Amino acid sequence: MICAILLAIINLTGVVGDDLRARAFFDENNVNVGDPLVLTLDFIGEAEFKDLHPPRLSSVIDEHDWKVDDKSAKTTTFDDARRLVYRVRPLREGVLYFPSLEFEYENVAGEKSVVRSNEIPVHAKKETLGEIAKVDEVEDIGFPRPPELITKADVELGRDEAFAWKRALARPSVEAFAQFEFPAARMNEVSLMIKEGNWAKAMKSLHRLEWEIGQTDVWETAMIAALALKYDNPSADLPVWRKVLRPLLKYSWKKRLAFSCLLLVGLLVIGKLLGKFVRAIAVVMILALPAFADDPFARMEQMMERQRQQMQNMMSFSFGGEAEDPIEVRAKVEVDKPIVSVGEEFHFIVSFDAPDEYSIGQVRITPSEMFGMKVTGKSENLDKRKLSIPVRYDVPLKTRLGFAIDGMVSGKRESKGKGRQFSFTFSNSFHVDAPKIALEVKPLEDAPSSFSGIIARNLELKTTIEDLKTEKDDVVRVVYRLIPEDGFVPKNYLPPDSAYEISRNRDGSIDYRRYWVNDGGEMPLIEIVYYNPETCTYEIAR
Repeated sequence: MICAILLAIINLTGVVGDDLRARAFFDENNVNVGDPLVLTLDFIGEAEFKDLHPPRLSSVIDEHDWKVDDKSAKTTTFDDARRLVYRVRPLREGVLYFPSLEFEYENVAGEKSVVRSNEIPVHAKKETLGEIAKVDEVEDIGFPRPPELITKADVELGRDEAFAWKRALARPSVEAFAQFEFPAARMNEVSLMIKEGNWAKAMKSLHRLEWEIGQTDVWETAMIAALALKYDNPSADLPVWRKVLRPLLKYSWKKRLAFSCLLLVGLLVIGKLLGKFVRAIAVVMILALPAFADDPFARMEQMMERQRQQMQNMMSFSFGGEAEDPIEVRAKVEVDKPIVSVGEEFHFIVSFDAPDEYSIGQVRITPSEMFGMKVTGKSENLDKRKLSIPVRYDVPLKTRLGFAIDGMVSGKRESKGKGRQFSFTFSNSFHVDAPKIALEVKPLEDAPSSFSGIIARNLELKTTIEDLKTEKDDVVRVVYRLIPEDGFVPKNYLPPDSAYEISRNRDGSIDYRRYWVNDGGEMPLIEIVYYNPETCTYEIAR
């Protein structure tokens, strides 16, 4: 039996943007019925997020399957994203699917747009929590041990948080403790990082913790264990400067700041007293010295004053003594054919908006996507303020192009000052980011129907399974890494059956996440069809 549920569109009030994307995930996908999960909703794109508030999700979710705590919602803002976090509980046993949600926002043209999040599978089981687990010793015999797990939270927890804390202690992992922000949980997270041999992340967390709680005994134990792993030395110890400054470092940053302020005030008082003493000595010495009529310091000061006056006179001559406002230049780009085929010529038409008395030249236009683009001829001036550039793309493409435009603006200005009129010519550079436009370059007629839109000389596909130990009906999280060689991957591309894009890495690779419910068989493999511009053929990455 197939059931279809029509969910209401959720309005993202106050959000204005372009090309918004959404992704959703839980902190765990295999849990017990009633366990509190952390739902994360990310909205990514060029948008204004400051007025976004967490919407009520409970009104659009099936209350027989899920309980959503709208009051638990928290928000975090990044440079190009907004993150919403909710507490959610699965209410019945089996494989449940937290539904894909639709969110409505306003685009830059003032029109309504819709962004959809991905669906998330969860395997909810009937199971009781075990005893609080112990942190295993670091395998290397003789190495310092990380601290034991802290079982008592150092803050007051609500009912849901207390349940999640108990679950994390029963099944400890870095991810389980990462959902909490209080120091005890973060120290447990550090202990597990050290146990896994990940000393770099452990030390990074320890440095942040030190500012918050100070260099405590537990902190020192963890730091020594991390340093031993880093240097592969069981005898590793804290640096000497940490031991010397321990009386100060044992306090949090607030107490250190208060102590530093008191010390600074004391130094200022001492300095002021010393200053009075030095000035008194200087007065006595000056009175004891004969007066010099020709003071070299006075001559130097007079020389510098004359140079400043000369510079001011030169500026007054050039500009009439008046401040000149910069010339404002605006630009936009259009295409004569918004939809073309691979290899078909079309034109970028650049229009400038600037005062008529000034001329524009030496224009350089840089599209946001240059891969496979060629200029096919000379640019042509359509009129004084419009330029046409013939181009073509030799690869398929569907995107919104942005343009960076640089050039020179020149002309003549007149200025008055001190009863005189000056006329001068000028030439200044300018830079403009033109609004984005839609462009589609259709693939060749023989393109397979499964063509991904990826262009690369070679496409490597790597598959990693995050959950190695699974049971029947458990949800397996799979990561696909695409490594395109000298290539282009469409902005919103997803491999087959993938849930969302995780990240675009500095080396050009892209990570995606997929969910697979373990039905007892083998996980199906995927194939990605891409276009190789070197061989001019469509190839398959497996």
